[in-house]
Amino acid sequence: MSSLAFVPSWQGDETLYSWCARFHQVCGNGSARRTSSVLFGGEHAVRERDAPMHLRHFVDATHGALGSVESILRTRTATGLYWPFLHPHRREQIRTYFEGTSGSGWVTRIGMPASAIAARDLRYCDECVLKDVSAIGIARWRLAHQLICAHVCLDHGNPLRTLKVKASTWLLPPAAKAAMGATEEVAWSPVVGRILQRLAHLAWACIGVDAIELDLVRSAALHGLRTAGVASWQFPVDGARLARWFRGTDLARAMRDAQPSQSRIADGLWVHALLRRRREEHPVLWLMLWCAIHPEHSLGALTSGFLAPAASTEIWDERGQGCFWSAPRFALPPNVMELILSHGSLKCAAKALGISVVTLRRHLELEGCRGGQFIAEAHASQRRHEALEAIRQYVTQHPGCSRTAIHRDCKAAVAWLGRYAKEDLVQLLATIPERRPRQLDLLRSTSGPMDPKV
Repeated sequence: MSSLAFVPSWQGDETLYSWCARFHQVCGNGSARRTSSVLFGGEHAVRERDAPMHLRHFVDATHGALGSVESILRTRTATGLYWPFLHPHRREQIRTYFEGTSGSGWVTRIGMPASAIAARDLRYCDECVLKDVSAIGIARWRLAHQLICAHVCLDHGNPLRTLKVKASTWLLPPAAKAAMGATEEVAWSPVVGRILQRLAHLAWACIGVDAIELDLVRSAALHGLRTAGVASWQFPVDGARLARWFRGTDLARAMRDAQPSQSRIADGLWVHALLRRRREEHPVLWLMLWCAIHPEHSLGALTSGFLAPAASTEIWDERGQGCFWSAPRFALPPNVMELILSHGSLKCAAKALGISVVTLRRHLELEGCRGGQFIAEAHASQRRHEALEAIRQYVTQHPGCSRTAIHRDCKAAVAWLGRYAKEDLVQLLATIPERRPRQLDLLRSTSGPMDPKV
């Protein structure tokens, strides 16, 4: 693969697709497939308007001047909105997946199609297009306009136009209504526009964020709902009551006006499931819930409260109890964990719990483990504790024993720690003084034979 001789720089907050479309127009490639092959090593990359799979090829072709695979994915594609909401284990999996050149695309890998509201159309603002043409001589696709919950321009407050593109080609925003492609224009009341602008502002603030503490966000959301009288302080919360509340909010009415085809999102039936960790990694639902709970907050307070919920002086758990720190994320109940560990396999544990083994594996994956890895790690932790206790008891029963005696009489414990927890073994043996006498150095004269009297 040959690197590009000319690498244009990013223009503001433009998307990866916008950069490729500018490159296609500036360099004068007659075929969209040819440009796709040059940039991504495949002719069909133009079909992925958000993030083509072969980003490693793109980084190599541009000499890394435009950033790494992770930085491009998080700050130049709509996929970046999903990144802060992913479980840490999934983020590490995707980082490992960065080096790959085959397999499913990023959109599928991160789970965007499962959100059911991910749009493949391109959106733009007329005033932003005219401003870009006047300033830099060419239009661009802005990332803030391509987020799945962005319906209003953050700079001008105008409803975004939607460009319906059916052909697989590199396009830039049209400077007039008569440009290529059919456009859709909507009109909302100023009140609806302001509500949707708050949602778009919060979504844009999540771009570039490494991680969001969803446990703290969930606790703060439950506390806000209980303080407002929407949810009771008893546990569990009423899902039907939460759905009725959300359907009556200004945000739900604004979403029905903005996306009539997605009116089911405004029904509020997902609120209870979201608070119960069943749709954990869905960013738009979290953003909608947060905006609905705090309609009176300023944009700064709305954003800071969502991105930094730990700054609050009070943290509340799901039962409405105050605590000093949040519970571990995705923590299974202790009785469930004990039951899983008491069985020899996940199949037996799932049967005892009355659930399918697929459901059990899915919950364990949220814990950051896969299948039997959870049981293996738990047994390893227990075995480590037993081995250390065996050595400590031996030292207690044999005061003044040497390290050699420990290696001889605690052979099984020493062997296991030496293989799986060597640092713990070294630290433990360092507390036991060495009882063997120091060996004397043999002195040998270099000028002649050793004196027998020495």
